[in-house]
Amino acid sequence: MIAWILTRLGLGGLGLKSAIWLFMGALGLAFAVWISTKLYLAGVYSERIRAYEAVIAQIKADLIANEVIARQAEADARAAEAEEQKLKELIDAMQSDKSCPLTREHVDGVRRIDESP
Repeated sequence: MIAWILTRLGLGGLGLKSAIWLFMGALGLAFAVWISTKLYLAGVYSERIRAYEAVIAQIKADLIANEVIARQAEADARAAEAEEQKLKELIDAMQSDKSCPLTREHVDGVRRIDESP
């Protein structure tokens, strides 16, 4: 069978031992190419994984920073609500005082001016 294949390939002058060695060499070369391709692809995939890990780490850092900003915004909102409540109490107290010339309509008008675009 091998002799017939070798004859068809034009290598009919080779002996059986030479043909076996040639076949083993071709097999070894194919195996080496296969292994080197696998190693190359493993390196490429490793670099991609490192890049993805860096992106994931950056996203995690951004999420933590956003969480800190959100907590700060909530604290600021609570402080603003407390300040607004104090101002309402002050306005209510001042309305009952006859010496204060400002009424709730005056304060609401100033607030509307401050909040306008």
